[in-house]
Amino acid sequence: MLRQVLAAARKEARLALSYRLAFVTGSAGILSAVFMFALLARFAGRGAPGLLDAYGGDFFAFILVGIAFQSYLGLSLD
Repeated sequence: MLRQVLAAARKEARLALSYRLAFVTGSAGILSAVFMFALLARFAGRGAPGLLDAYGGDFFAFILVGIAFQSYLGLSLD
């Protein structure tokens, strides 16, 4: 089972890398979004410390979990 998963991952990586411009722009989009949310977490974390206690006090982790869930939900709806 693990060999099949690794083979599929290798095939998908080769396919993604064959479209270089799409790979670069997609990677740049992901990095810029993470950078933007890190800055947002830095500013929002100072303003409302009591509101983040339910989420461990880390706004950046809260945002990343939200983005991951939104991506999962969007894929499942498609």
